[in-house]
Amino acid sequence: MRKRAARVRVMQGVAMLVVGAALAIATAWGAVIWEAMAPGGWGMTFPRDSPRRAVSWEWTTTTECRKFERRGCTARVFISYRSTDDPAFALLGDLRGSLREEECGFPLRALGRWQIHGPSADQPTTLRSTRHGAWTIPLPALGTHELPVTPLWPGFALNTLFYAALAWGLWQLPLALRRRSRSKKGLCVRCGYDLKGLAVGSACPECGRTA
Repeated sequence: MRKRAARVRVMQGVAMLVVGAALAIATAWGAVIWEAMAPGGWGMTFPRDSPRRAVSWEWTTTTECRKFERRGCTARVFISYRSTDDPAFALLGDLRGSLREEECGFPLRALGRWQIHGPSADQPTTLRSTRHGAWTIPLPALGTHELPVTPLWPGFALNTLFYAALAWGLWQLPLALRRRSRSKKGLCVRCGYDLKGLAVGSACPECGRTA
């Protein structure tokens, strides 16, 4: 009986973790969709952040970072400029390359996507854009949109635990209220059988649970 109860609890815990992960993903995607439905309202700062992703060029001392914050989403844009003595300046202009990193999720950033605009290893004299870490889907009335799919650690794990605990609490609360109500009425807290007239500590005749 104890082994069976332990297995049930393990399965319930795993189920809650799956629910928590699904809610963490849904929250991050919801933030992205909300941003697409109501663009604007971003707050911009100029921090000294470092990019998470690798690029094919070297960042220069003239690299600029622009950080945009909105509830549920953070976007960081790194722009690297060339100097006039760079041999490729006349060909490509002053832009060496840029990297846009977007992170979404609540309460922590859990999923990310990024876009690189710059020269590639096989085409060093051509600037082109490539997108990574996103799932492209069509959204009604919004057109094609890209949802982030790359987990960000430890944000994704902590969000999963947060939503798993929240789901567990919402699931257990009505059960706890029902057990308390049955206990006050003299009923078996498991099956609701009337235990009035039985000695204290007697097993429930219906389910066998000790009162």
